[in-house]
Amino acid sequence: MLPLATSSSMAIARHTAVVVNRHPTVMEYMGQDYPFFYDDLEEVHKPVDLTRIKATHDHITSIEKEQFKIEAFIGRFARNLQ
Repeated sequence: MLPLATSSSMAIARHTAVVVNRHPTVMEYMGQDYPFFYDDLEEVHKPVDLTRIKATHDHITSIEKEQFKIEAFIGRFARNLQ
C-alpha cells in the first residue's frame, strides 16, 4: 500500500478521483472541500450520484499540478534547510 501523500499526488496527476478518508495529509493535497472525502467507514458504501462524481472530477482537475514538480520539491526542501 502506498503512503497517503504518494497515492494522493498520483491520483491528482492522473486526474483520478478516489474515495478517501478525511486525513490531514490528504486534505493538504486534495483541499478541504474534496467531494469524495468520507469521515466514517459507513459512508464509503453509500451510493454516489453523477453530480458528485462530476464535482469530484472538476475539483481534482483544477488542483494546481506545479506543486508536484521536482523544482517545487527542491524549493520547499531548500526553504526548510534555512
